[in-house]
Amino acid sequence: AKQFSEKWGIHRHYTDYRDMLREEDLDVLSVCTPNRFHLEHTVAALKKGIHVLCEKPIALNSREAKKMVNEAKKAKRLLTIGHNLRFEADNRALKKIIETGELGEIYFGRSHTIRRVGIPGWGQFHKKEISAGGPL
Repeated sequence: AKQFSEKWGIHRHYTDYRDMLREEDLDVLSVCTPNRFHLEHTVAALKKGIHVLCEKPIALNSREAKKMVNEAKKAKRLLTIGHNLRFEADNRALKKIIETGELGEIYFGRSHTIRRVGIPGWGQFHKKEISAGGPL
């Protein structure tokens, strides 16, 4: 953090998120930490009255996700998950078609993706105990 801050002219840096939450007056926090920390970091920010953008997956399991959602409601703060594909042109176009009602009542949807195991540099995405991921 120190080297990065010095390189890019950032005047303050933190090695402990709790110090940052205590010392900074934040409106919103982007949680981009490893998945196993999403619950802890998100809940801490929400309890301080900070809106949160959390990278996907929201949490390691549905129990953790529910805790995060409940904390956001309790704090009356926004919690959104960074599912960036929702903003892709094809997904936005499909959303528009669905909203017109042109397709009628949709009762089933199917989607596929292909991902090669062992993508160099991606380290932990395949380790369920620390990354989770997939549908909740």
